[in-house]
Amino acid sequence: MSNFNNCYFRDTISVNALNLPAPNVAFEYDTACPNKISQFTDLSTPGGTDNIIDWNWKFINNDTSDAQNPSYTFSEGTFSVSLTVETDSGCVNTLIKPYKSHRQPHATINSLIPCAESSSMLSNNSTIAIPDVINNYNWTIGTQNYAGSSPQVAFPTEGLQDVTLIVTSNHGCTDTTTKTIEVYPALLPDFEIDNVCIGDSTTFTDITPSYSTISRLWNFGGGQFSADTMPTILFADTGTYSVTLQIENAIGHANNAITKTVKINPLPIASATVDNICENSLSLFYNTSNTTTNNFEWLINNVPHTSDSVLLSFNTAGNYPVYHKITDINGCEDDTSFNFTIRPNPNVNFNFNPTFGQAPLLVNFENETDSAILNTWNFGENNQQSNDVNPSYTYTENGVYNVTLIAENQYGCRDSMLKIINVSPTELDVELSNLDYQIITLANGDIAYIPQLTLSNVGTRTIYNIDIYVSIDEEKNISEHWQGTLNVGESMQYTFQSYFIIPDEANINYMCAEAKNTNDDTEDLLSNNKSCIILNGKLKTSKIYPNPTNNNANIDIISKNKGNINVGVYDMAGKKVYTAENIAIQKGYNQLVIDCVHLQIGKYIVNITHQGEIYQLTFWVNH
Repeated sequence: MSNFNNCYFRDTISVNALNLPAPNVAFEYDTACPNKISQFTDLSTPGGTDNIIDWNWKFINNDTSDAQNPSYTFSEGTFSVSLTVETDSGCVNTLIKPYKSHRQPHATINSLIPCAESSSMLSNNSTIAIPDVINNYNWTIGTQNYAGSSPQVAFPTEGLQDVTLIVTSNHGCTDTTTKTIEVYPALLPDFEIDNVCIGDSTTFTDITPSYSTISRLWNFGGGQFSADTMPTILFADTGTYSVTLQIENAIGHANNAITKTVKINPLPIASATVDNICENSLSLFYNTSNTTTNNFEWLINNVPHTSDSVLLSFNTAGNYPVYHKITDINGCEDDTSFNFTIRPNPNVNFNFNPTFGQAPLLVNFENETDSAILNTWNFGENNQQSNDVNPSYTYTENGVYNVTLIAENQYGCRDSMLKIINVSPTELDVELSNLDYQIITLANGDIAYIPQLTLSNVGTRTIYNIDIYVSIDEEKNISEHWQGTLNVGESMQYTFQSYFIIPDEANINYMCAEAKNTNDDTEDLLSNNKSCIILNGKLKTSKIYPNPTNNNANIDIISKNKGNINVGVYDMAGKKVYTAENIAIQKGYNQLVIDCVHLQIGKYIVNITHQGEIYQLTFWVNH
């Protein structure tokens, strides 16, 4: 070697030459589809006894790998791949090979206008560069799969449906596309039938669920056709007919047809009747039509009803109109009208004599019923009966009996009456209680007191009439005659029709009412025939009666509340000849009886003491 001055120098080194051949580089790969992984396999061998220890792969885009068997993803095209290997002896060799990927298919789906539940053919314009070919088509709609380039499919429902197509080449390369298809409503012809009764026109209505129907053809048989949406046909006879509807829609689906059978039915025959035509009894109106009926209409005396039978009661005899309409299970109708007559019931009444007494008691019954042809009596004792018009019956035991008369007239109408007879030793006893009054102002400004009280039958005989007397302070008096029926144990409230005119309320003290002449003066128990009410103060007394007396002296005491009184009787010399203490009195009416039998003839003074107040009266004894 020399430098720039042209000076030379030398050196010697020793080299150990192995004299080994270079390694043999080789590799293979599986050809992949674009954008799919390709696997590279190293097939290299050393040239001698050394070993390969290093691999250096170079792909596109300066991508490298030091793996012995790497993988790599290429796009579509032809590319160079190099592999450099090195042995442990430092020997190196390189191999460059071309790589060519398979062609990529391109999936496309053609447009489609399908109808639900109808067969439609799918089609596509999928492509791939030659020489590769597409040899597999896989379609998916919902959960259904189809094969082939143009399969026949049926969309189950209308609406938007996603259709997916996967195409596969002869080298296994795939492409996928999805297209949303609008599925139109199924063209399913259908129609309804209305009125299948003979004598009325039958209406047919197209109810096909389609908004794009452009033509219809009805065939009713017998040469009858129609293109209307809702034609009507009058069938001449009952029986069964076949009717066909054929339709076409705007998207080309045609020749869809449906055939139905229509049965033209005979009309029902309406009939009805009524049972029990007596007034004040339930009359039954019921349908007697010989057909299965779904609906009933009645108009009875202009009142509507809708059940199969109707129960009504009529209070007045006379003629009434009935309208009855039926509808059978086929919707066929018929009606009928008629009049019926409600017959009068017999007017039942009877009397008996005597009206009371003790057993054995012969009672004569007088039938006052009009228009009766059958009479049934039940006397209430041991179920004894009679069909006589005016029977007689002897009651053998004392008791209270219900006597019933059932009468029937020529129309079969019945009525009955019940009366009570008391067969026993009897007492006639009326009780007066709860005396009160109403105060009203008359039109002329006067103040009127209207008495009212309770009448009670506390005896064992029926009460028919009472004379009732009312007095104020034993000076003003009114009376009325009550007549009616007051049975044993019954009570009634009685209000006077007449009244007292009271100029000054402060000057009245008490009011008393008394029952007299009960059942025309046949009452013996008179102790409870009187009732009084105090109007002012705590206690009021009547005058002594009778006065003069030769037996007992009676004093009516009217108290505001219950309590006690002390009584003392004095002669004119001031000597006490009679005394009674702590005599209990009730609220209202009380009667004090003084025994005068032992008193001498003369005048006497009575002192009544109540709550610290003394009430003084005088009377004469005249034996």
